[in-house]
Amino acid sequence: MKVVLVKSKKIKSPSEVRLSKKARSRLNTKLFKPFRLGNVSAEVHQAYKEDLRSVRRKLTPEQKSRTVFASKALFELLGLDEPLIEIDINKLKKYVKLLEKPEVILLGSDPEFALMDNGHLIQAFRALSEKIRNAALGWDDSLIQAEIRPEPSDDPIEVANSLRHILETNIDILSEFEPTAIASIEGRFFGGHVHIDLPKLHTEDVSKLCDLLENVLNSTVLPFLVPFEPNSERRLQYVHKNWRLKENPTKKILEWRFPSSEIIIHPEVFISTLELTKTVVEKVLDIIENNDAIEIERDMEKLKLNKVDISRITNKTRESALKWIDELCGNCGERLIDLSNYMIKNKKEVKLNRNILKTWLKEENLFI
Repeated sequence: MKVVLVKSKKIKSPSEVRLSKKARSRLNTKLFKPFRLGNVSAEVHQAYKEDLRSVRRKLTPEQKSRTVFASKALFELLGLDEPLIEIDINKLKKYVKLLEKPEVILLGSDPEFALMDNGHLIQAFRALSEKIRNAALGWDDSLIQAEIRPEPSDDPIEVANSLRHILETNIDILSEFEPTAIASIEGRFFGGHVHIDLPKLHTEDVSKLCDLLENVLNSTVLPFLVPFEPNSERRLQYVHKNWRLKENPTKKILEWRFPSSEIIIHPEVFISTLELTKTVVEKVLDIIENNDAIEIERDMEKLKLNKVDISRITNKTRESALKWIDELCGNCGERLIDLSNYMIKNKKEVKLNRNILKTWLKEENLFI
């Protein structure tokens, strides 16, 4: 494959190249990750508008999709005299290692749930501490909420299969109680806690990226989860500690904390929630143009989204979210949206089957 190498008047450093959005996508450098120029650390950046204008009438749309803007110094390193030239990408790679697409986005969750006995909440630590076999099933820091920890995967169905396997493995323990997916009971709140394994972005301000992702997920996915929660407004006001970043030496994991335990009320709800979450996150990462300068308001505007008041999610909020999902994500999350709309339409008549052993292992219907 050949790239169109264009000498930029604005780029001075030999350790810098700039590409348009289309070129970053086609050449697999969408996320501005670091690369190397010989032995010098270098970076991919968004193309300057002046450079893009300079080739507007000189190149075809196809050529523009593989155009790389570079400094005079890089041209000299490559032994090139012409200011605009098509060059084999392998020759360019001797100096510039263009990165592959980011690793797949892994999704996970450690949803809490209630252990009920004749309508009373049982402390998970007392009920499980002497019986559990491994860390896949346990309790939250409060010792009250039970917690299940499926294996993360880039495939939501695989995460669901892991969760189902944990329930099956521990059915003799859990069947002594009624394992219940519920947002709150007896003053206790139960979180769904969706985990998103962030790609290795070249940004110092990861917190801004987390803020942006949370705002977008609250505007697009959360509106379709709220109908499952009878005390959603109270719980949403309670969740004042928004996202949480879990870090280890090799990765950063964003924990989206607003969904409640309701996400595991039924496999269809869980899978569809993760599918929609993953698609939304991928869209956000595609649309962000410079991860060195994330601006929440600007990027939300670029995504054609407004921040929502999570304590007052209305039909208008859902209509706005649905329009956005239709335009950018197609039919992703379709099952969650259908179930949510059914809940709203039949709010007075609908009763939910909250026992996760029945909905996950016995494949009972979500609605009683």
